[in-house]
Amino acid sequence: MDIDFKLFLANAAEAVGRTITIKKTDVSANAVTVTEQGGSGPDLSSQALSSQYSAITVVSDGGQWWIVGKYL
Repeated sequence: MDIDFKLFLANAAEAVGRTITIKKTDVSANAVTVTEQGGSGPDLSSQALSSQYSAITVVSDGGQWWIVGKYL
């Protein structure tokens, strides 16, 4: 059974200065979508991790989550 996952980052205002890395490690076709609780997501849009070992690193400036590293 194929199931896509959605990961919600905390509101950027509640995570000032926090850096988070999310990595998809399984081989399935299931995507992991990174978005923000109550917001639009890193760099103002949801980010999909669809292949094995794809990863994204984000940092909060208190107003928004920003992508500082990406491996797709």
